[in-house]
Amino acid sequence: MTKKVLLLFAILFPILFCFLFVYLFGVNVPVEDQWDMVRIFKGYFSGNLTLKYLFDNHVDHRIFFPKLAMLFIGLLSNYNNIAELWFIQLILVSIFLLIYHSAKHLLAKNSKYIFLILSSFLVFSLRQWENILWGFQISFLMALLFSLLSFFLMQSYTNKSEPKQRLLFFVFAILCAIIASFSSAMGLLTWPCLFLQLILSGYSSKLKQLCLLILFSTSIPVFILYFTDFRTPPKGGGYLSFLLHPLEFMSCFFSCVGSSLFWHKHIALLAGTILVSLFALTMIKYFKAKLFNSNLFFITSACYSILTLLLVSASRFKCGDYASLTSRYTSFSILFVISLLILIIKYFSLRNISTITLLSIIIISLPLTYMYGLSNGKIWKLHKDCLASILKNYTSQPDELYTEFYFPSAEKVKEIAPILESLNFNVFSQKYNGLVKHEELNKLKIEYTLNNINNIRVSQASRPILFHKNDLDYETQYGLCYSKNAFLQLCPLKLENVIFISGNISYANRHNGNVLNNIYIQIDGNTFGICCYQKMAQNSQNNSTYCFERAIPTKYIGPGRHALSLAIALNDGQYYTLSEQSIDFILPDIALPQLSALSAIDAKTYYAVDAINWRPAGTKEDPAILSRHVECVIISGWAVDVVSGSLAAGIYIDIDGTLHEAEYGILRGDVATCLDNPVYQQSGFDLKLPVSQISDGSHEVSMYIVNFDATGYYDVARKWYFTIQ
Repeated sequence: MTKKVLLLFAILFPILFCFLFVYLFGVNVPVEDQWDMVRIFKGYFSGNLTLKYLFDNHVDHRIFFPKLAMLFIGLLSNYNNIAELWFIQLILVSIFLLIYHSAKHLLAKNSKYIFLILSSFLVFSLRQWENILWGFQISFLMALLFSLLSFFLMQSYTNKSEPKQRLLFFVFAILCAIIASFSSAMGLLTWPCLFLQLILSGYSSKLKQLCLLILFSTSIPVFILYFTDFRTPPKGGGYLSFLLHPLEFMSCFFSCVGSSLFWHKHIALLAGTILVSLFALTMIKYFKAKLFNSNLFFITSACYSILTLLLVSASRFKCGDYASLTSRYTSFSILFVISLLILIIKYFSLRNISTITLLSIIIISLPLTYMYGLSNGKIWKLHKDCLASILKNYTSQPDELYTEFYFPSAEKVKEIAPILESLNFNVFSQKYNGLVKHEELNKLKIEYTLNNINNIRVSQASRPILFHKNDLDYETQYGLCYSKNAFLQLCPLKLENVIFISGNISYANRHNGNVLNNIYIQIDGNTFGICCYQKMAQNSQNNSTYCFERAIPTKYIGPGRHALSLAIALNDGQYYTLSEQSIDFILPDIALPQLSALSAIDAKTYYAVDAINWRPAGTKEDPAILSRHVECVIISGWAVDVVSGSLAAGIYIDIDGTLHEAEYGILRGDVATCLDNPVYQQSGFDLKLPVSQISDGSHEVSMYIVNFDATGYYDVARKWYFTIQ
């Protein structure tokens, strides 16, 4: 009894863990290709959805049946992408049951248990984490499932003696092949594999010829229909370019095979070479022993997997490690390992060197699969939670975030997101107000801290907090990219002209039993939804601490003085301010105003023109001498706004009565140290003018310093001189 319980646990553990993986890391937000589905929903509800639109190819694939499945799931779930993930789990369970049913009569008792346990770990492997967490990958897994169903039905057809049953199995095998073909491009490879399966079967030659003729007659219209009006995506070098690069192509192929188990390029390449060699050796043994007919399902499945990986390698080998190691193709390479496993276990004994080699490779890979799979899942969850928050507040986001988060362009998001919002689909399926007025906010006192606004520490900053235009470019770890070995990793993302606010909130769940639903930033009369927040800790008093962050483009705020505070929403549907206190800050005008529109300030400030072309700035009696042959005239120095205790808004350099705007904000740590004010770190300026714009002879230089809030300027009395000769 104990042995049976342990066996059942070993088989069910990877299945349940995969379910838990979806529960923990699945996020309801459309990613990349899923945005195409929004137009399908729009067409459906407007009555303009056509079969042609569903049938149009998506990159290399015609995904007619997956589109239908996603449309049906979306209508039932308000396009909740997590519902798609559970549908993917249903597909994986179906694949596992199909493999189990095909293998249960082929192996002895002990061998069968080993195969069941390992095949469970492989079918539900986290190595294919992208196919598990991204709903659009329904297309790949539907192609895989219906290809396997086609092979299974064809095997059943060859094993049945009753004519009516054989005919039924044959017809359904063809129907499954058609569904696989219009689920992804990999499904087209079902047809040559069915030909191979029939050729290797033990049928009489006349019946075999008739079946092959029917199969051929069906496959030709399928291929013609598939490639009719096929919009070929641009590819560097074309589909046959792999013929010119055989070594890179084969390296990609073997790495694709090995990536079913391993995550690093060189290890995957070595493992793939061993696996393909073991398969070749096993096929030779089966051929000599004439065992093909009784094992056609797994032989055909292995061949299908090899053809798929050859197709992927031929079309993607120029993409490098990403193509061979990306998780979305591993479902097909995992099928190869499963097929090889049963073929080796059946022919060789468990003590044979071939069996031991394969079992060792699989078992060694399992800890790495869970370790790296969980790591990628955590990063995916963090990134997509931020993406969902960005989409909720799509009307007031920095444009850079849309492309970085695998959205379409900013224009596309602002075009498509209102469709989801009008349908109450996806992130908009629950009542959410991304922009509310102060009048709708009640009072609620909760402990909170605003840590940073851009790189300025709020607790240490003077009031109001003064921002220079150079302070409004912020680099955050919003970005997502793939490392050399196709691991997910967060990477820096530069945002321009934003204020980036971060902090934390300590919230007691005892507030009327309500749960924190969202966090907001209040600026003047508007309240902006927080970009993302996550729970960090919970203590014994049931107080939860959340960290939050939000990037708000300055174009939604405007220059001048502003008041910033926080608000939250609870699950009772109410909005609450956290404090009546606010933090004042001042934003500069990004565009420097014309000097004629400003008035002179009756005060002195600190400044210097240090050099003209790296020579000391000259006087009228002793000007800096420049050669006509230099490329540019470069005037450099520094200036600050003493009255505000901050940087200037900008610098105008006057050369012989002509104004030129200098580049301001260059790092000058020496100025900050000398004047004992860290705010002055970026007080340097440069003006570069082509020497061709300046005539020979003596020239007079003066300077105007625009104050921080661009309401006036300091008229510097000092003059500098240079001569071009």
